[in-house]
Amino acid sequence: TTATLTANAAEIATDPGDYVPLPEGSTLGLLYLQHASRDSVYANGDLLRDDTGLDTRIGLARFIHYLNIGGYTVNPQIILPFGRVELKAPFGPLEPTSSSGMGDPMIGATTWLVNNPDQQKWFGLSAFASMPAGKYDASNGPINVGENRWKGIFQAGYVTGLGDDFMLDIIAEYATY
Repeated sequence: TTATLTANAAEIATDPGDYVPLPEGSTLGLLYLQHASRDSVYANGDLLRDDTGLDTRIGLARFIHYLNIGGYTVNPQIILPFGRVELKAPFGPLEPTSSSGMGDPMIGATTWLVNNPDQQKWFGLSAFASMPAGKYDASNGPINVGENRWKGIFQAGYVTGLGDDFMLDIIAEYATY
């Protein structure tokens, strides 16, 4: 069982256990899929509008390999986002529009400075670069799959076991554009 606390939106979503490395030599090909429909807009707890109709269908293809560099476990990664964003009803100055295709690809890695499975303690630092190569149309405003900008994303993750059945993940993130 894992407990996770999240504050604010993350640039790179993390899941429980992401900062517990797999054995060196492990290779993963992962596919994440998410669909969300948003029909209401709230501000300060008050309903502003209930017919916004913003739908997203987003996927990520993620490729990871674990290896040893200078005595540290490192996992270089390539992340390829793709999907569709659709605004179905006018919202403020935005008219209904959609965007689909590839998002901005990311490359990066995590390096574990502490990797102690016997004591159930791990600490890793991550750095990712997002490249403005995804589909972007300035006339769509914020309704785009790509962001059309370079982005650096940095994370620090600490995981510790709490007895035999629980783990606590603490992850901090900073992004720069």
